[in-house]
Amino acid sequence: MKITSSYGVELRKHNIPIRQTLDVYRSAVSYLTEIYEQVWEELESIQEAKKRFNEAEHLIHTTKKNQTRFDFDVLFPKMPCYLRRAAIQHALGSVSSSKTRMRLLEKSVQIEGKPKLVYENHADIIVFEYLKTKGKISGRKKQRLHLWRKRDIQKRCEHQAHRNGMRISRICAWNTSRLAYDGTGTVAHDSRNHSLCVFQTGKRYNCDLSASYNIGARYFIRELLPPPSGNGKVFAGGKSPCSKT
Repeated sequence: MKITSSYGVELRKHNIPIRQTLDVYRSAVSYLTEIYEQVWEELESIQEAKKRFNEAEHLIHTTKKNQTRFDFDVLFPKMPCYLRRAAIQHALGSVSSSKTRMRLLEKSVQIEGKPKLVYENHADIIVFEYLKTKGKISGRKKQRLHLWRKRDIQKRCEHQAHRNGMRISRICAWNTSRLAYDGTGTVAHDSRNHSLCVFQTGKRYNCDLSASYNIGARYFIRELLPPPSGNGKVFAGGKSPCSKT
């Protein structure tokens, strides 16, 4: 009598090779993004998308007829061409999007050479969160791009403000987005709309607007109220520079 049996086997961690490839790809995109951020003026002058892509590839990939300006091939040796070109396209798209949004923002904060805030509200000071602007930026690519945009925004606003006699002040950035502006505690992000947050009272509110109220409140606490003692002083002013320029 012939007996046939079957059994099932669970394959554990079968996607490890894929994850390793993704890690290499993400590292390549991160490296390329930093490069193209540095030479974007040069790349942006090339209007045709295909020629811009070719020039971007020539900057980082060595061939018999081309010598590179950056060490991509050394850091990522023998990377398949399809993966390298996908990383190039990804990085170019990220930098291009960042620069486009920056130009739109610059137009929105400028009315005939004056900051929009001054024009509409007669303000005399702009308050920013203090951002670490020295050294290498850590974190994921998306986080680094976000911080680059914030840095550029602050620099542009600062230049416009100084042209029109405004001052700049910076406050500690701790928990400005995490805490509700009305003092009811921490907030939770709305799962249906990421631009909104939910207060502990159940109130739904715009995340950025709540954070901006916290930023303004910290400035007035530091400027108008007597300095608190202990941890309160650290929380209100933090280790950020308090100087106004």
